[in-house]
Amino acid sequence: MTYDIWSLAEERMHTLYRTEIPSLILAWYQREKSRLQNTDVEMLLAFLCHLAKHFDTLNAAFTLRGRIGASLVCWLLGISEVNPLPPHYYCLRCQYVQFIKQKKYGWDLPEKTCSCGENMLHDGMNTVYLAEIDLKKRIQIDVDIPDELQEDVQRQLLTFFPDQLFIRAGFMDDEMVKYVFLPKTDKATVDPPDKMIRMNYRDAQPEVYPYPSIQFYKSRQDTLLWQLCKKSNVSPQQIPWRSPDNTRSYLQYELPGILYDNVCDNAALIKDAHPGDFSGLLLFLGFDHATIEGYDEIKAAVRSHPQTIYELDVFCEDIYDRIHSHLEQKGIADDSLAVHVADQARLGKYIRSGVGKETQTKLLSIGILEEYFHYLSKVRYLFPKGHMLTRLVRNLRLAWFCLNMPVTWEETQAARYAEERE
Repeated sequence: MTYDIWSLAEERMHTLYRTEIPSLILAWYQREKSRLQNTDVEMLLAFLCHLAKHFDTLNAAFTLRGRIGASLVCWLLGISEVNPLPPHYYCLRCQYVQFIKQKKYGWDLPEKTCSCGENMLHDGMNTVYLAEIDLKKRIQIDVDIPDELQEDVQRQLLTFFPDQLFIRAGFMDDEMVKYVFLPKTDKATVDPPDKMIRMNYRDAQPEVYPYPSIQFYKSRQDTLLWQLCKKSNVSPQQIPWRSPDNTRSYLQYELPGILYDNVCDNAALIKDAHPGDFSGLLLFLGFDHATIEGYDEIKAAVRSHPQTIYELDVFCEDIYDRIHSHLEQKGIADDSLAVHVADQARLGKYIRSGVGKETQTKLLSIGILEEYFHYLSKVRYLFPKGHMLTRLVRNLRLAWFCLNMPVTWEETQAARYAEERE
């Protein structure tokens, strides 16, 4: 079965960015399409597109994890709210598009009026190191959802894939449920009446399947957001989470610590460092979710002098950007070296075996200093920037409720805590 996600993506792209798509946007889109078309990713994104629309009818939302969430295709399909393009303005009336180099993130651009008189939208989070998925490996997508909607997700799977057989594998006391998609032609698989095979990792050794899969994690904060939206009859898509008051309160740390993911085990650190924009805030979020050798000492130093965090290189995208800029200076269009090094460092490969001689030679040849190998060999794990952005969007929506519906916020929080105590 084929899943046509491309006509939907292209329809929205033309709606936002005019009939003749700017060359930068078109090239970005075509690059993703050439990599992902006719792969298992199409099937998974088609389902997530369906699930996003279904969740919207329930006043719910999900948080997409990992690099795939920072792809242009996901943004165009409404699966993610992270627009990976460089910072830019665009006008919905006359469809004028203007890219801005002075800012790192489009969410930090000031308000602007188009020459046609319309207020322009501003977006683009510059996640160049996007969905460079290794299609030679087993494809897996991770999603955070409200815990009370796990069974509903299963029903949607059965509805959307009437002819598909898949395995449901749950573990961690059902905090996560994984669906592995098997083709009907797999003769080794028995098709039960409900088209489901249940395997619980608590009772049996996990089996490794060479098939695509989606993992759904029960998320406390996604659950809280859903309960707030349901109680207020507000769709998550309607929440103006980028409003000036919401943004200012979040950046100045005037909100409960729960909305900051307890950054560096001390959410108040954000207040001490005074990040003035999303660029600064994301440094803290990324730093909190990185694992680097000597991390405790680095965290202690940051607590003593919060401004030192601006000197750190904490995202895999930053590794990619650094190497890619050197490739561009050398006139090398192929970015495979930057993708490879960023991916190996992100997963902690270099801390175990060091940067290989062949890779070192290639990096030195484009002007990367030898000292940088020392940094790469310190990284145990780095979260992709797109992952942090999607979580930030969810938390900003929660912040909007905290600021604008304080009574509803307190009542929902109290009910949640009472439920957890029980």
